[in-house]
Amino acid sequence: MLGTMVEHKARSYPVSLLEVGDVLEADLYDNTTLLLPAGTVVTELFLKRLRRRRVHVVTSTSNILWRRSERVVGARSKEEELVAELAAASAELRNEAGLTPALPDEEAKSAQRSLRVCYQSLTESRLPSLTALLGHARRLLAHALNQAGKPDLHFNLRSASKEDTHAVTHSVNVTGLFAALNAPGVKEPSDMEEQMLGALLHDTGRIHIPSHVLTKNERFTPEERDVFQTHTLHGYFLLKDKLHLSPDVCAMARSHHERVDGKGYPDGLAGAEIPHCAASLALCDTFEALVTKRSYHREMTQAEAVRVIARSSGTQFAPMLVSRFVRTVGLYPTGTFVELTDGRVGMVTGHTEALMRPQVVIVGSVSEGVSFREERVDLIKEPHLAVRRHLPVS
Repeated sequence: MLGTMVEHKARSYPVSLLEVGDVLEADLYDNTTLLLPAGTVVTELFLKRLRRRRVHVVTSTSNILWRRSERVVGARSKEEELVAELAAASAELRNEAGLTPALPDEEAKSAQRSLRVCYQSLTESRLPSLTALLGHARRLLAHALNQAGKPDLHFNLRSASKEDTHAVTHSVNVTGLFAALNAPGVKEPSDMEEQMLGALLHDTGRIHIPSHVLTKNERFTPEERDVFQTHTLHGYFLLKDKLHLSPDVCAMARSHHERVDGKGYPDGLAGAEIPHCAASLALCDTFEALVTKRSYHREMTQAEAVRVIARSSGTQFAPMLVSRFVRTVGLYPTGTFVELTDGRVGMVTGHTEALMRPQVVIVGSVSEGVSFREERVDLIKEPHLAVRRHLPVS
């Protein structure tokens, strides 16, 4: 026995809800223009015509479209609940999975305190002691060397606290990334200690930028952008003339916003003209900025940011450097969440030689929500399984 047909008011629906073979029981409109009479089959040719005419939304009283729309809304709501659950449990899940942190917590806190003191001294035109910062640089480097090549390395970037300005937290985060990216190629730790110090001090020139520019809650005007971009030169001269640091370290402050296509600043350097340490720092600086919440943009997940970096290969960053970064961080960085093709939800716990097939630990399912199962899956050994999508958990 057929159920009673429910009458719905005309509603707008995205064209993506239409499927080839649909026979709608109501007329289909583009505003007031009839597109398809009731009882007519939706064909591939019809959908192509809509795309050609750039029709993205249609109007109808169709029960078929209404039910389909409700299912989509329900699925979206369920996903939002799952993402919220994962975000609330993420720290505990990462701890349960035993991921290796790229930044040791106490050392990062201590480095932030020392960098804050350094910034304060420079703001007051006093010459800071760099002994403590050099010690942090050495310890952060030693940690990175010990963890080099580990597939379960978790890029646990820190959030700014009430005590620290964004610049201080950002610099320590960038230093941790810089260490992890470059540690595998280090033969002697002493070769990289100064560069680690350069990473910690790369944004020192910000102390000469007016606070109303640094703390602005909107995008810069062209004039404000010009003022902000001078921080690279201010930093260069502070490190060179006041702190008397090496040319490599000074170059990191000056050139960490240069691009391989020559469209960066302050000097418009291109390709191999950019010092390698500055080019490497620039990539880490950009990644950290993408995954950090700013007043004028939402923070990306690490997986989203990796893809932005990958798309910038050959324009903003050198292709070989991008390749090394993606291999280090992973297309699905450890600690990120993915839905598998069987509906289960996993947290990435390590990389394999196939970047699209990481190691995961099952933490639930789309239908049941979060449930840590301690079941580990290596997708390179499970050819019938794959990652369907990454879940946007920050």
